[in-house]
Amino acid sequence: MIRQRYQGRRSAGLITSGSPIDPTDTTPTNILIIGNGGREYALAESLLRVSTPRKIYVAPGNAGTQQLFPPRVLNVPELNVNDGEDIVAFARKEAIDLVVVGPEGPLVGGLGDQLREKGIPCFGPNAAAARLEGSKAWAKEFMQRHHIPTAVHATFSDFATAGDYVQQHTLPVVIKVSSLAGGKGVTVAATYEEALAALEAIMGPAAVFGIEAGREVVVEECLVGDEVSVMAMCDGNRVVTCLPCARDFKRLLDSDKGPNTGGMGSIAPVPGLTPAVESKMRDILQQVVEGMKEEGHPYHGVLYGGFMLTRKEGGKEEGWEEEKREPKVLEFNCRFGDPETQSLLPLLPSNTSLAALMLQCVQGASRETVAEKGSGTEDAAWEGFAATVIAASESYPTSSWPIKAHIIHGLPQAACVPGVHSVVHAGTVRKVLANGARVMTVSGGRVLGVTGKASTLRLAILQAYHGLSEIFFQGMQYRTDIGADAVRSARAPVRVAVLGSTKGTSILPLLKGKPGQYDVVLVLSDKELENGLLENARAAGVKDCRYVGGEGEGGKAAMEKIEVAMEEAQAEVLLLNGYNRILSPRLVRILRGRCLNVHPSLLPDFAGHFDLAVHQAVLDAKRTQSGCTVHFVTDDVDQGPVLVQKTCVVEPGVDTAAMLKAKVQALETEAWEEALRVYQEDLPRVTQTIMAMGVKR
Repeated sequence: MIRQRYQGRRSAGLITSGSPIDPTDTTPTNILIIGNGGREYALAESLLRVSTPRKIYVAPGNAGTQQLFPPRVLNVPELNVNDGEDIVAFARKEAIDLVVVGPEGPLVGGLGDQLREKGIPCFGPNAAAARLEGSKAWAKEFMQRHHIPTAVHATFSDFATAGDYVQQHTLPVVIKVSSLAGGKGVTVAATYEEALAALEAIMGPAAVFGIEAGREVVVEECLVGDEVSVMAMCDGNRVVTCLPCARDFKRLLDSDKGPNTGGMGSIAPVPGLTPAVESKMRDILQQVVEGMKEEGHPYHGVLYGGFMLTRKEGGKEEGWEEEKREPKVLEFNCRFGDPETQSLLPLLPSNTSLAALMLQCVQGASRETVAEKGSGTEDAAWEGFAATVIAASESYPTSSWPIKAHIIHGLPQAACVPGVHSVVHAGTVRKVLANGARVMTVSGGRVLGVTGKASTLRLAILQAYHGLSEIFFQGMQYRTDIGADAVRSARAPVRVAVLGSTKGTSILPLLKGKPGQYDVVLVLSDKELENGLLENARAAGVKDCRYVGGEGEGGKAAMEKIEVAMEEAQAEVLLLNGYNRILSPRLVRILRGRCLNVHPSLLPDFAGHFDLAVHQAVLDAKRTQSGCTVHFVTDDVDQGPVLVQKTCVVEPGVDTAAMLKAKVQALETEAWEEALRVYQEDLPRVTQTIMAMGVKR
């Protein structure tokens, strides 16, 4: 019996997060989360962080939720999430006062209805409202009835008729499975052959997505623009709050190539969106909630709107000018998006009870609980930016089961990277090897995600990749361009810190910054010299100038000062210019991919030489070319990956070491600026290097 099955169970693991229980708190105390993926891990982690539940049960959960915070977080692997009666029995047994349904399947199948019939609060819509996701054909008809902007479309239940229509359609054309397809049922066909093949895969004998899914397809025009998603928390009458706009990355490979997946990463909020554009999308979601209520299906839970920001006629090719942007609905989902949730929930204000907000939506309360992004004075309530990068198994998304249970290495190291908000488990399971060792192994297509959080999107992305670079499992797949286009389009200046011991001749022209390209926000030096780096930085208007050295101070103290200063200034890149100490291994690791040095030769030649000695070595070697190299800093001096090189001609018999030094020094400012442009315009070059600098693969 169900009561016997769940009596006295416990999960083992490590306490990693959570907040103390407040006995006066009236928010839900016993919460059941349905699901086993990254979204459900993020929900459990966030409910611990910004709520005060006594117990969180996750059914079935994964290896990450198992060790998140026992005994307050417990997996329920034996609970059948497709059996509503089983879930009701468990909820009554454990006095559950809020059920949060993660995946769409149970909602479309009517789990919300079964729970509500028994008086158990459920955060998630009933089956009738969940048709917004469960049937794209129905959702399109709903949008037509309520004049909601979307792509021109047609629905078919006959393969031949659909094929005839497609061959008359302009290209590219979009083919969608009408029913649930795990986020993989959409094909953007560039040719008629590709479109017909997509129809064949859905409706033909192979029935790739199942016989039921093959009964109906939606064919629609291909909208062009910028894709964003908005999640609204709804109480049946209205949108209570919208989370910040997010963007996910569906294709498997960089540059949006390869097959569709459930999502290979996400960012939030999307930079550059204006309040007017956000307001248009919120209004559309409010229109949906009102329409659902009007049709007798009040919407309680998260309403996910996937939008394409199309350009009006005469719109500009670049930018997010609101008068030129028209949101059109690509899709609706009836639950939190995955992996957008992993980037959104870390942004929730720390004084917000997520559980209370969910219960408010379930009960249809009228009071505001959390500020809305883009609502003027409340903008600051959402905390910074977040980016999530997914690691997938070796043949995802096309492989068939079983997935190979490769051992996952480096999880503790990834979790310890500064700026990593969480390492989100999705397809993981704990195993005991023959020698008794307990290991984490791969058990799903999308295995895990690393979420970075920072005051800027660029820094959040860099920290997420730094965390991922600590992780390895055989066949690991990931993209290196998550969020890079958004960084490039936003053109936010790179936040630069400078560290040096000398006057810093080549760095001086950078100190005043360059509008739209970089700002020097921090200058550090271990020397207080007349006309030295700190004095010059103050004269250039740098507000944060710090002395990080002194007689009798050990290297460890200086390294700690640098680390603290970088964190406090939220500097994205540290430039070393004539710094007379070697950075500690700890600091080098913390700043992986974010610490650059300039060397006065064309590395790898003449590495380890300094000042006039390096130029004399070039002359002694009778080289006809020299220059400077900006490279990433690693534990091995002057051996880090090269980012930029600039060259000059060496005149044998004419140049002295001092003359060659002057030539090379004249190149260094240009080299620095080119290196900083990479962080703004070509971030994947940096993230690829970060991954290469991580654990050996």
